[in-house]
Amino acid sequence: MSADIHPGTTSGTTNNYRDVRLDATYQYLGTGRHVFTLNSSLIRETQNLGASLAAGLDCPLMTARGMNMLKSKTTTLRYIWMITCLAATGLTPVARAADATAGAKSYDAHCARCHSLANPLKNKKGPGLFGVSGRAAGSAPGYRKYSEAMKTANLTWTPDKLDAYVTNSRAMLPGTTMKFKGISEPKERADLVEFLSKQK
Repeated sequence: MSADIHPGTTSGTTNNYRDVRLDATYQYLGTGRHVFTLNSSLIRETQNLGASLAAGLDCPLMTARGMNMLKSKTTTLRYIWMITCLAATGLTPVARAADATAGAKSYDAHCARCHSLANPLKNKKGPGLFGVSGRAAGSAPGYRKYSEAMKTANLTWTPDKLDAYVTNSRAMLPGTTMKFKGISEPKERADLVEFLSKQK
């Protein structure tokens, strides 16, 4: 969004400005790949808007005071500014690619106690995770403690399946015996999956 959408006047307001209508789509493609599409169009609106909003994307609007400066009868303008500010400050998914370095820290915190990344493959309490991405579930060589659910799951550990499993293993695969509370934060999961995908 450019500043000239809201031309300021010497009196500090502008009338009959054109609001922005936003259509946004977001798709997660796995392994840190995101598609975030914004389509906007101008629509006429008769309101007053403080000239300070014409400064651009410094994002004072993300504060309570800034949001109160919006006087539109609809919430359209609130959303376009909020999403634009998020994009400008790098907080949208498109700007936050999965980070394998951060994923290594997540692995140490959540997985290392029971799983090994050793190559050649080494099993601990749980199966070794070296080469897990692309491997059939329940097939780590030499591991004999798989649950029946895991042995008969008939699935391959793709990034999406790994993400679902570390979100809530028992919901994703009822009957699994892995005792893990799950990771609720999507970015942390994406980082972990990215890290595991590189272990090959």
